[in-house]
Amino acid sequence: MPLLSNFTPTTTFPPFDSLPSTTSPTPSEPWYLVAQIFENMTITQPTLICRDRNSASFALTFEDRDFSLSSFKKGFTVVVRRARRTEAREEGKRGFVTVEKGEEGVRCLPGSMERVLVLAGEMGEGERKEVCGVCGGEGRRRCTGCGWVRYCGKVGFYLTSSLSLGLFKMMREVEVTMLTRGGFVGLSG
Repeated sequence: MPLLSNFTPTTTFPPFDSLPSTTSPTPSEPWYLVAQIFENMTITQPTLICRDRNSASFALTFEDRDFSLSSFKKGFTVVVRRARRTEAREEGKRGFVTVEKGEEGVRCLPGSMERVLVLAGEMGEGERKEVCGVCGGEGRRRCTGCGWVRYCGKVGFYLTSSLSLGLFKMMREVEVTMLTRGGFVGLSG
C-alpha cells in the first residue's frame, strides 16, 4: 500500500501562512500542518518554535500545561491535525498555532522535515527501489523491519535502515489514522 501522499498537496498539508485562522470558517476536508521543531521555548506553557516547509517560523503552544514534550525534540517533525492560525495581536509580530487542551491531533515524527518529505515522496511513488539503501548497488535483500528498504548485505545497512525504520513506522501510523479516522486518536505526546 503506497503512502497516502508525499505531504506536498497544500490543500491537505498547508504551510503556516495558508492555515485557516481561528476566525475563519472551518474547511470541510481535514488538513495537517507539517513543520520542523526549531526550539523548545517552554517556560510556563508548553511552547515549540517551528518552521514550516516555506521556512516561516511560528510558535506552537499547548493549552494543556501538563502536556509532555519529551518526545518532541529539536530537529524532529511535528504534524498537527486541523491546525488553526491565531492572528498576531501586534503589528510586526507573527501569529501562532494553539493546541487545545484534550486535543489528540498532534504527532511527532523522529526525523527532520526534509527527511520526512523525501521518505514520503519515495513511498508515495508506490514502487520499491531495487537499489541498496547504503551504497546504491544492487539491493538483493529487503529489510525485514519495514519491507521497503533494500540492501546488498554490506556492513552499515542496519544503522541506515534502523534510523529510517522508526520514522517509516510512524509515518505509516499517521497515514492509517488519517485514512481511517481523519485524525490521531490516542497519539498525543
